[in-house]
Amino acid sequence: QNTVAYMFFDDDKTSFKLEETEEGFCNNHLPSNKVGKVIILSEQNGKYLIGENSLRVSNEATLTMVTKEMTLEEIKKILATL
Repeated sequence: QNTVAYMFFDDDKTSFKLEETEEGFCNNHLPSNKVGKVIILSEQNGKYLIGENSLRVSNEATLTMVTKEMTLEEIKKILATL
C-alpha cells in the first residue's frame, strides 16, 4: 500500500500514525475531544499526493479527505511546518 495517514496536534507537538482498516484509517489511542490535523500522503504511479483536514477526535468522527498532487519538495515544506 502506498498511502499513510497521521494526525498532528499543534498544542503539544504530538503526532499519531493512523492504521489502515477496511473502513479507512483509525487509531484507538488519540486524545479524546482534541482538535488536530489529519495528513494523508500517497504515491500513485510516480505522482505524490497529499490531503489535509482538521478533525475533532471522537468515537463517531469521520472525515472525507481530498488529495491534491504536489511535488515531493512541496510536501516536505508542508511537513516541516507541523
